[in-house]
Amino acid sequence: MDTAEFKFVKIQEGANFDEKEMALLKAIDDALMGHKEGSVKLADVRKEIDSKMEEVKKNENYELMQKQLDAIFVKLETSKPAAKVDKSKKQIVLTNKWIQALIKRDKTAMGKIEAELKLDSQGNWEPGDGGTPLFADGPVTLHDAAGFDTEQGAYLVPELLLAEVARWTQEFGLARRDMRYLPFNGPGKERTIPFLLQNVVASWVDQGGVKPKSKPYYGKVTQLLEKMAVIVPMTEEVVEDTAINLIEEVGRLIAEKFAELEDATFFAGDTVAGDPFDGVINAAGTTIVDLAGTFTLEQFNPMAFPEAFPTQAIKGGKFYMHRQTLALLQAARASAVAAGDGEGVFLFQAPTALGQPYTLWGFPIEVTDVLPSYNNAGADETFAFFSNLSKTCYYGEKGGLRTKILTEASLTDNTGDKVNLAEQDMIALRAYKRVGYVPVLPDGIAVFQK
Repeated sequence: MDTAEFKFVKIQEGANFDEKEMALLKAIDDALMGHKEGSVKLADVRKEIDSKMEEVKKNENYELMQKQLDAIFVKLETSKPAAKVDKSKKQIVLTNKWIQALIKRDKTAMGKIEAELKLDSQGNWEPGDGGTPLFADGPVTLHDAAGFDTEQGAYLVPELLLAEVARWTQEFGLARRDMRYLPFNGPGKERTIPFLLQNVVASWVDQGGVKPKSKPYYGKVTQLLEKMAVIVPMTEEVVEDTAINLIEEVGRLIAEKFAELEDATFFAGDTVAGDPFDGVINAAGTTIVDLAGTFTLEQFNPMAFPEAFPTQAIKGGKFYMHRQTLALLQAARASAVAAGDGEGVFLFQAPTALGQPYTLWGFPIEVTDVLPSYNNAGADETFAFFSNLSKTCYYGEKGGLRTKILTEASLTDNTGDKVNLAEQDMIALRAYKRVGYVPVLPDGIAVFQK
């Protein structure tokens, strides 16, 4: 095969490829040709393929070759074109799948895909419409008058997998974002953090009078580390056959779940219920705002908080509450005639600009589902809070999120069944994190009690 035939794949001088390798390179070149009118930047893809092929040439590692090319195909399949494309998009996807089947030496899959890669006289493509085969060495026809019609032929088209997973993106991490971060260094799983317990005292004195003596007093709180962890087992076939990078996707899910667990524990945790920490709404020493069974906007005004709440703690503060609690605040009205008659104007002010947060008395509101709503909270239970978390709470972790791929472990699942990864052709992603938080100035946290 003449290397001059290649339009995109770079063949270095002196490269010695056998017939199968040259066929593979030609197939890659043909696949890239199909993207010529799309949104993929061919220069970038070409550069990536050149570097990957050079790495493969050095390592002569067939498995590595397959992994690298699969990654390139996923990138090509998920590239969104700048303009609407015609049916040739399906042809490109099937061509990529044919190359993957070639790499895996799956002749059966190659034959099925070749039978679907057909062009009519106008260059259009439809599953099972007959026409000239794209691959000269493939079957000439499959969907003809001898028993295969267009509809039945369409059933043989391999499912075009999207390299993405439809799911709700979990938005957590409020605790780690808003609390003051102090990394955990050195040995041990606990540390003490000093805080000012009492300031110096000064007073007026007469001329020549004796000056008063004073000193600051300091207290300390202890911050502990606790461990969160998970192991996600999966078969090697699933990892190999999915169009997405399953390891990366599972890793992302684990990170989101850890962030959710942090928020749930650091905001609403209860050691009596078995949590490792008492969350902000259950922490000792906080300032209680007792609603006494009523629910008005005035009760949420930081300027009207009890005197135990420091004035200095108001600056930079935020409200943290469940979305249903926010809905109750939004429904508050200035009654025209009688309370609850639905005649008055709404008191709660929505954001005045797109993308701006909701505010209450000029302070931002953070909505999180990890806190209980007002309606679900029992009598005398806390459900929301106001604080400047960067001043009142410290967050710390040691080593960050740690992951490891297991290939030969023996696991016991939640039902007691044993799983041997090596014997059952499985792998597992293990992840854990050591993290902790502590309120250092709890009196600067105003918690709302029903």
